[in-house]
Amino acid sequence: MPQVLQNVPLRSVRPDEQNTTMSLVRNGKSETLAFRQDFIAGAIRAQGNFRRSSRCVNVGFGVTAPEQNYDDYKGI
Repeated sequence: MPQVLQNVPLRSVRPDEQNTTMSLVRNGKSETLAFRQDFIAGAIRAQGNFRRSSRCVNVGFGVTAPEQNYDDYKGI
């Protein structure tokens, strides 16, 4: 049986490390994080700048066991 090859174009998108930033604002105080040291971000194929603002909660590790009526995340 002959081998059939198909060309498949692949796209590569990488974040602009020099201009990719993240900062946390807590009690009105801003803390800037360092890319690759404090956070890692995937690239979004976008044109120009964009800004995201949202609340973030770090809940760490926890247990959810409904059969034992136990949930570390209840109320979060």
